Amino acid sequence: MLNPLKPCLKGVFTLMVLATLSALPTAYAQSTNDKPINVVIPFAPGGGTDVLTRMVMPKVADKLGVTAVIENRPGAAGAIGAQFVARANPDGKTLLVGSVSEIGINPSIYPKLAYSVERDFVALTALAAAPMVLVVHPSSQIKVASDLVKLAKDNPGKINFGSAGTGSGAHMAAELFIFETKIKLTHVPYKGTGAVTADMLGQQRDMVLFAPLPAVAGIVRSGQLKAIALTGKQRSSAMPEVPTFIEAGIPGFDMDY
Repeated sequence: MLNPLKPCLKGVFTLMVLATLSALPTAYAQSTNDKPINVVIPFAPGGGTDVLTRMVMPKVADKLGVTAVIENRPGAAGAIGAQFVARANPDGKTLLVGSVSEIGINPSIYPKLAYSVERDFVALTALAAAPMVLVVHPSSQIKVASDLVKLAKDNPGKINFGSAGTGSGAHMAAELFIFETKIKLTHVPYKGTGAVTADMLGQQRDMVLFAPLPAVAGIVRSGQLKAIALTGKQRSSAMPEVPTFIEAGIPGFDMDY
């Protein structure tokens, strides 16, 4: 059976900087520095998009000789932030750090979005790409990917998985896992990965999480969460001890980033 999720998961965590369509790149050469650039992150603080944006954008702003004001506008798997930028003054001063969620997935699953990627945005540059990693609380009985599969088959629908919202990359990665392993998990959507990890750390909810590696790398290294497996054809140099899903015997996660 053809996997319907793989096309929209090609590069499941890829960030791109976009501006409103009429704000052509030449606007930057003509603009003055008296007005800061407003950089919109369409997810809550603490997620992969938030972490990478706050790492990279200050350097970009310094290179351009401007001030960057970064703000989070979470909700609807990135659609709230994307809508805000689409309706902003097209002067090149309001940018969206777009991910596969609001740029690729949302237009595919929501027929009545309040924005159109083709009509409302112009892509300025690719920003980053990273694998997704499956993490659990260290106290979990899940130690490897096959443990999750077995546990889910023994307890259909009783294991929760968190995500940054319905239609987010994390949600689609989990759905791909469900599709490939023929198990049943229960989706618990949040407004961002940071909110999910907070609940997991506080053990407010017993759940698993597919997350962008940058969002959880520090927490995993500190031992507060445990990484089980990650997407891609090869292990990540940031977590060389964590096997890929391919190594774990889970097909479908051989996407290139």
